[in-house]
Amino acid sequence: MKVRSPLKCIKQSFLNLQIRKKLMLCFALLIALPVILMAVFYLSNSKYILEKKSSEYTSDILTELQKNIENTASELDTIFTQVHNNAEIQTLLTEISLTVPSGGAVPANAKEEMDGILRDISYSHPDIESIYLLSYYDHTFFSAVPKITSGISGEDLEAIKQNGGDTTWLKCNDNIITYGRLMVSLQNVEPLGYLIINLSEDELFDIYSNISLYKDGSIFITDRGGSILSHGDKSLLGKRVSQDYMNLILTSSDTSFSLKNIDGQQYYIACQAINNKEWYLFYQVSAVDFEHDFITLTQAFFVITLLILTLTLLVSVVLAKSISDPITNLSRTMQQVRNGNFDIRSDYQSKDEVGILSDNFNAMIENTNELIQTIYQKELLKQEAELRFLKFQINPHFLYNTLETINWISRIHGVPEAGEIAKALGDLMREGLRDDDFVPIKDEIKNIENYLLIQQYRYGEKIKITININPEISEIKTPKFVLQPIIENALVHGLDSKIDGGNIRIFGGCDGKDILLTVEDDGVGMPEEVRRKLLNENLRKSDDGKHTHIGILNVHKRLRLYFGPSYGLSIHSEVGVGTVVTIRIPNTGQEQE
Repeated sequence: MKVRSPLKCIKQSFLNLQIRKKLMLCFALLIALPVILMAVFYLSNSKYILEKKSSEYTSDILTELQKNIENTASELDTIFTQVHNNAEIQTLLTEISLTVPSGGAVPANAKEEMDGILRDISYSHPDIESIYLLSYYDHTFFSAVPKITSGISGEDLEAIKQNGGDTTWLKCNDNIITYGRLMVSLQNVEPLGYLIINLSEDELFDIYSNISLYKDGSIFITDRGGSILSHGDKSLLGKRVSQDYMNLILTSSDTSFSLKNIDGQQYYIACQAINNKEWYLFYQVSAVDFEHDFITLTQAFFVITLLILTLTLLVSVVLAKSISDPITNLSRTMQQVRNGNFDIRSDYQSKDEVGILSDNFNAMIENTNELIQTIYQKELLKQEAELRFLKFQINPHFLYNTLETINWISRIHGVPEAGEIAKALGDLMREGLRDDDFVPIKDEIKNIENYLLIQQYRYGEKIKITININPEISEIKTPKFVLQPIIENALVHGLDSKIDGGNIRIFGGCDGKDILLTVEDDGVGMPEEVRRKLLNENLRKSDDGKHTHIGILNVHKRLRLYFGPSYGLSIHSEVGVGTVVTIRIPNTGQEQE
């Protein structure tokens, strides 16, 4: 026993399903599969896409903040340049550097002049908290705000000194960010003093305070030692961050937005170095807060997916029912017709494919009824024709022998013309009584010659006959007696009434895949109205009541019945010129079906 593969079993099971179930299954698969695939794609990629987009957004924010913060820091460099390049300050600091180390005293007016210069500079930069100078040797204090205390330790000054001419960031107060830098002589590059600028933390906080964050998201700035320089929570200013933050500072100066474990909790965090890696800008969001929207969106997606699938199922049921019910009803109607009920009709009213099928089925039933009636009538006519044929065939040899006797008697008594007529008539009758419907064209021409022989004795020299048949088509078979009615029509209607007689020319040749037999006369011709009526199915009698032209009409109908509507007769006639009748049959060789 042959075992079918599972795939073939599934295919056969599907083919055996009802149309309604097939449609429902196909609709469900066509809609459910894309939805499921979309859900899988969403679950596998949405979080990644969300993180990627958030990372890009965060990177843009941090880059913009970096520019703004560094612009603020660069303003302090501008202040330093103004102070450092001031000629009076250079002169005062140089004078102090020459007198103080040798035991001399600071000029009495030096501090007052220095305060005035720094105060003018301070007024032009309202965003700074304070600005002051310390001489290099005795740390004489010159301040733009006289009552301020520096808070600068010897270690801070040593750090500034060791840093050469570069900027040194100091942390002297929780809400103050201190800028320190060594001043040197413009003439010999000898150290002259220390410039100290205090910047309020609020200046940094204002830069990022208006940025929209997640619920518990935060932005803050630390120095490279981990001390918090700026934060939304002012209680954290000056405090050091945990080691987890320090790892981000130490491992990379530019950490992208990603999930990190900070002090036992999950955060999405980004760290970016600024101010030549002196400061570090952090942006962090709680993972719970960050993923809350994603979880909400996922739940909403599943609810919508479930609704779509439910709606899809309902629509597929309704649609499948609307398609399958008319087909089922039509199938039942067909079954009744199969059982013999030809009076039933399909009552489905629609212009869709099923409606067209229903209309065609109703038309088919009507045509079948008409065909049954036609066949029934044809059978009756066939039986009647067979009876007449049998009556006509009663002792046909007696008639042939009688015509042959007339032929010999005519010859014996010196009347050969009567004998020839009798013999030609006998040959025509014998050919007409043969059972085969098709004969070679050469035999059809022979029958025409017998017929013309009889007519020649009637018309004499008045009618001239010309026959020109291409030998290549002589063996092609044609329905017999298709030329005789046409020639008879040419004699009776075309040439009989013409006083001086005329000509009949018969041609035969090949036109591609078809055979053309043409009968041409130069008789009286016929009007166009008469020509159109010759091949009319409803034609019964001509206007004179003597001739019905039924022979030509029968030939035309026989040819169309044998070979189809592309074949048959075509007639061209012109009054006073003549008539041309062309027979077109297919070139199917010697065998005809």
